Amino acid sequence: MPPYRFAKVAALGLGLAVTGQCALSSTVAWGADAADLDRVKAGLQKMQSDTKKLSYQQKTWEKKGTEESAFRAECYWMGQTTIRMDIVEGSGKGGVAILKNGKVTGFLKGILSFAKMTYDPKDKAVLGLRGAGMPDAGFMDDVKIILSKWDNGKVTFSGDSAVIDYTGPDKLPMKMWVKNDGSQVIKTETYENGAMVMRSEYSKVNFAASFDSKQIFDP
Repeated sequence: MPPYRFAKVAALGLGLAVTGQCALSSTVAWGADAADLDRVKAGLQKMQSDTKKLSYQQKTWEKKGTEESAFRAECYWMGQTTIRMDIVEGSGKGGVAILKNGKVTGFLKGILSFAKMTYDPKDKAVLGLRGAGMPDAGFMDDVKIILSKWDNGKVTFSGDSAVIDYTGPDKLPMKMWVKNDGSQVIKTETYENGAMVMRSEYSKVNFAASFDSKQIFDP
């Protein structure tokens, strides 16, 4: 969920980090009592219902076959249909991707920022290694899907974190780490044949972001 995919836009070298949707699959909750589980669920529900604008940093590594990519992005969110990602480190550094009005606009910062290119979100140019695109970016969509399958979920606790196990759309096992009160997503991981193939870590999460939406999404 999350971002966690990466792609290079033709001629721009633009990197996109996006996440895949998922569904909880286990039917048993381990390592916690009902109060612990209710606290996590309540925190995630509050996050989902109260968040209108959001900013965060995302650090992602992923692998498919022998191909790998890693990057860090500054992200802005105003709903799953309005997302901006600025790649500040790693693959695609300097690239910007904006999802708005059903289209993805990509450009490079600096003197080439005028050279904007627009794509359908399903265009291969803006899909990641595992085929996901900007409409799946960030962690808020993951939170929504986890809550929709909560009664069938599996949650464990480790220190001040809760770990939620689920299955992604590509049938691969995934984990999401959140604070044990459900107030923040910390990271997600995806596994294939017992090995981790994707990891996204979230930091500097601001649920009270006050950025200028016109400046961010209509540069």
